Amino acid sequence: MVSLQKPTAQASENVTAKTHKTISAPPKPWSPGLQDVLDQPAPSLPFKLMLSGMLFFGLFGTWAWTSQVDDVAVARGKLIPQTEARKVQHDDSGKVIMVMIKEGDTVQKGQVIMELDNEQAQKEVDRLKTVLTASQTELLQTQGMLDRIKLQAQTKTKIAGTEVDSQSVSIGQNQLAIENQQRILTQLRETEIDRQDRLTRFEKLEQEGAISKEQVLAARDTLRETQRSMMEMQGTIDRNMSEIDRLRSGMTQKRAEVDQTTLDGQAQEQQLQIRTSELQAKINETNVLIAKAQGDLKRRYVRASESGEILTLNVRQPGQVIQAGEVVAEIAPEGKPLILSTILPAKDVGFIKEGLPVKVKMEAFAYQDYGIIEGQVDRSLRTAKPWSRSVTPIG
Repeated sequence: MVSLQKPTAQASENVTAKTHKTISAPPKPWSPGLQDVLDQPAPSLPFKLMLSGMLFFGLFGTWAWTSQVDDVAVARGKLIPQTEARKVQHDDSGKVIMVMIKEGDTVQKGQVIMELDNEQAQKEVDRLKTVLTASQTELLQTQGMLDRIKLQAQTKTKIAGTEVDSQSVSIGQNQLAIENQQRILTQLRETEIDRQDRLTRFEKLEQEGAISKEQVLAARDTLRETQRSMMEMQGTIDRNMSEIDRLRSGMTQKRAEVDQTTLDGQAQEQQLQIRTSELQAKINETNVLIAKAQGDLKRRYVRASESGEILTLNVRQPGQVIQAGEVVAEIAPEGKPLILSTILPAKDVGFIKEGLPVKVKMEAFAYQDYGIIEGQVDRSLRTAKPWSRSVTPIG
């Protein structure tokens, strides 16, 4: 409010003469009723003003006590898996001939993501398979020869055994015949003695004239016939004895042949068994080498170490050469949420606490179209390496 005093006529004339200006009172911005209240306030106005002031300061104090002022800290960060990203490393070195994935692709554990040059490894596998086939063929042939030799030895032994048994039967038969012939020969000898005595009596009786000469001659012929039978029987016995000796000699020779055949067969079997063992050992060794070569061939394929999403791909095009142990990709594990890792300015570190709300804008996506991701502070470290402060987006 501006207060003005009324001027005298002389002063007014002087002012008019000097300035030629007219000064008017400023317009009042309030209504006449309010002006009347201001000019003549009510007796209770001071009390009401005091009460209003107390109410105002009470409300202000309550607001100051219960309310909080949002301090906004702004920082840039990057999305990383909540658990550490799985690194895809390869055990072998080589030239990449095919890349089958790109960043952002979802892969399954064990899925082939790259292929290395495998020409030499494939040639080695083919060579070893050829060696294996040749060794297996030779092993089958050797086992066939071993079976044939065993069968031949068994057949020869069986035939020789049959012949020996036959000769043994013949010897037994001849021995029985000799025994019978010996008995007959003994009987003939007894008969010879009787007939010799009879002839002697007949000769005495002939001299005495008791019998005729014809009877003596008949007795003499009978004796001679007996002696002839004895000689024939002895010849038969001798022949049978010779046959027994021949058969026994044949049996001995046949047994010797069987023994020699058995020894020869055993020697051949031993040689073939040694060769079989060598071939089997060679086959086993070749199988080990094939397994190793196939493992080398499989290592020409780079496979995902974890199911998840490809975060980083260090080899993007064929032709690059990777070294053993080199990290070729990083995978965010499947089912694990992403967290936003960021470093805050030193002036804002003291205001950050776990559980505070966070709003995240993605540079790759316009937030006007895709909105803002809300989250909360999951972990805060006072001393941190790069990308150690993190927040977990919700939704």
